[in-house]
Amino acid sequence: MMPKNNIDDDFSELSPMMKAAKRWILWKRIKQEGKKDRKVPFYVNGTFRNGELDTQKDIDNLSTYEIAVNALINGTYEGLGFALGKDETGNYWQGIDFDDLSKHPNLGYMAEDLSGYVEQSPSGDGVHAIGYGRAFNALGSNGTGIEAYSSGRYFTVTGRCSGLGEPVCLADYVEQILKPLHTIKSKQGQVHPQQSETISHEIIKDLSLALFFMDSGDRELWVKIGMALKTIGNQGRSLWLAWSATSDSFDPLNDAKTWDGFKPERANYKLVFSEAQ
Repeated sequence: MMPKNNIDDDFSELSPMMKAAKRWILWKRIKQEGKKDRKVPFYVNGTFRNGELDTQKDIDNLSTYEIAVNALINGTYEGLGFALGKDETGNYWQGIDFDDLSKHPNLGYMAEDLSGYVEQSPSGDGVHAIGYGRAFNALGSNGTGIEAYSSGRYFTVTGRCSGLGEPVCLADYVEQILKPLHTIKSKQGQVHPQQSETISHEIIKDLSLALFFMDSGDRELWVKIGMALKTIGNQGRSLWLAWSATSDSFDPLNDAKTWDGFKPERANYKLVFSEAQ
C-alpha cells in the first residue's frame, strides 16, 4: 500500500493537465481465491463505482484531484484512479496498458517509445500511458499484454517513473501500431496454431533484444526473420510485428497479412541469433 505520508512526493511529477481534470476516483485491492486481485473502483463519497459508466450521473460523481487525494489520505483506499472517457469538450481521455512485461519483453521496448504521460503500473511489471484526443475502438485483454481504451474504464495512477510529458492523442498509435499486434486471428478467422517449439521467457527476451539490433527495413532480412519466427506461433508474431514497427516503411495491416502468408521452412527461431551476430 502507498505510504500516505509521502503522497505529495509520489505525485510530484503527475501531469498538470490530469490534475486539473475532474476525473478522479479511488480504488481498493480485493483478493480473489485462485485469481488475480481485483482493483475495485470507488467514488470519493465511498460508494462503489458501478452502473452504466460515462453517463452524466457517473461523470457527476467523479472528483477533483485535491478532493481525491484528501480521501486517500484519510480513508482506507489503496490508491488513486483516473476515469477515461469523454469530457465536456468532446475529447476523450484515453489509456494504453502494457501488462506483464516480464512475459512480453517486446512490449518493454515499445513502452520506451510511448509518447505523452507514461508511468509504471502498481505491480511494477507494467506501464500505463494516459492520452487525450479522439475516441477509438477498445483493445481488450486477450493474452497479448496489450490493452487500450478511450471510455468505459479507469486506470490506477501511481506517479512512478512519470514526468515524461503531458497527455497526447494516442488514437493513431493504437490503431496503426497496437491493433495488429493485439489481433491474434488470421483473416480466415482461425487462431494461429500454438507454438510448435517450447521456449522459455528468457529466450523470448533474448530474441527481442537480438531483433532490435537488426534493420527491419532490409526487406530480404525482414522476410527471412518472419519465416523463422513463424515456427513459434503467436509469440513469434508479436515479436516480429513489434520489430517491423521500427521500420519507416511499416504498414500494420499489410505486414499482418504478410505474416499470415508465411510458411515455416527448415529455419527456426535460432536463425534470429545467427543473423544478429
